Amino acid sequence: MEDTGIVYLLRLKEGIMNTIWVVVAESSRAKVYAADAPGKELIEIEHFEHEDSRRHARDITSDLPGRTVGSDGSHHAMEAETDIKTEEAIQFSRQINQYLQAALNKHEFGKLMIIAAPAFLGHLRAHMDAQVAKLVVFELPKNLAQYNADQIRTYLPAHL
Repeated sequence: MEDTGIVYLLRLKEGIMNTIWVVVAESSRAKVYAADAPGKELIEIEHFEHEDSRRHARDITSDLPGRTVGSDGSHHAMEAETDIKTEEAIQFSRQINQYLQAALNKHEFGKLMIIAAPAFLGHLRAHMDAQVAKLVVFELPKNLAQYNADQIRTYLPAHL
């Protein structure tokens, strides 16, 4: 990976890029691949790990929800509007989107493909910058985060 990553960076520096980026993600990890042209080899250029998404919810938060008294005098546990695991996934999707926005600002890719676990794909879409979203040419709601580049390539359309 290191040699191909260096080749990618050299090509980027030379400005010979109409690069296609492929983001493969789920709530605790993501990889970003690049290809020079449709059907070409995918080169891993970045990876992200979000450890809190892998932890049990009880390990992430130390406090239990508070209690409230209902109008009839009964006691009820207060619930968070969104559970902690979902909040962690949203935070991770924002991190990935910030990375994509910064890369777009540096003109590092011209097309974007996203393969993500269905719920996480929704988080990515919800927090994606409009300019980045315009470059999305393919989406697949499937968790392939544990797959290697050759396996992922088989899920991509050959013409993109």
